[in-house]
Amino acid sequence: MPITCQATIEATNTRGTFHITWYNIEKNTADHFDQSAIEITPDEANKLWQKLPHQLTIGKKLFHFLDGDARHLQRALNEAAREGELLQLYLRACQQVADLPFEYFKSGGK
Repeated sequence: MPITCQATIEATNTRGTFHITWYNIEKNTADHFDQSAIEITPDEANKLWQKLPHQLTIGKKLFHFLDGDARHLQRALNEAAREGELLQLYLRACQQVADLPFEYFKSGGK
């Protein structure tokens, strides 16, 4: 059974800042943080996603955005790996970032 987490991204009252909430459904635990502006705009993503080197760059930026300084996404991936499970992530994004290609998550490496 995969480990299931829900990540919710909401715009804050401060321009370019987002509130991200991580909820582990199995453990019924939540954590949250505020993240400053994402390093890529939807326009940039739309122009660049079709070329492999740009996909990797976009994926790393999106991963870092959701991971935060406390490494929420990486911790969820590590937990799933320790338990021999996949991580199932439900992403609920506000309008400002909903069209970004989150399917390109890339945690590092090539």
